[in-house]
Amino acid sequence: MNAVLPFPDTGFNTHSKMKTLPDIIHPFWGRIFDSRGEGYSSPIKFSHPFFGNKAFPVYLGDPDISHTPNYIKAHPDEYYKPIAPILGENYHLLDEFADTYTNFTANIDANIRQLQDAVYALFTTYIQPGLPHTYEMHPVIETREDHDEYIRDLADIRILPGGYLDMIFYYNLIPAPVFNVTFKHGIIVDLLPDP
Repeated sequence: MNAVLPFPDTGFNTHSKMKTLPDIIHPFWGRIFDSRGEGYSSPIKFSHPFFGNKAFPVYLGDPDISHTPNYIKAHPDEYYKPIAPILGENYHLLDEFADTYTNFTANIDANIRQLQDAVYALFTTYIQPGLPHTYEMHPVIETREDHDEYIRDLADIRILPGGYLDMIFYYNLIPAPVFNVTFKHGIIVDLLPDP
């Protein structure tokens, strides 16, 4: 029985015809790369003792922007996300992303304190009253310091246009896979569980 191959066996490696991401090197971010599903990133990692000894990826731009089906059909050899809508024409958004990130890290202690206070306020107002109904066994959390243990599980950080920085957490006090905290110019503007 002959196997049916998805592509004609021409002996030619079809992957060698794929266009790769052009070299994008930024003075702050270094070499930009496509992390596939998460969009663009760089060698820059975020770390802070509050989140343990890990270094977390910093993603650049909106990961949900993709080429249209018509574009993909017309350019089947481009195997990366659209650059201009995510990083800006001539990559100008990389400068903005660098400013957002450096301002955030320059004020990291105040930003972490703001994070702790805001998520704890959300917890005591909306989540804590429902814990007995949501979980058979649930933790007893009486102080902000007790609650801090539940926001140390950072997944990653994403920088978006307009001075936005999203911190994405695994937060097991809610029935959602992750929890986003969005800063805009150093002020928390949104606390949102992702469904």
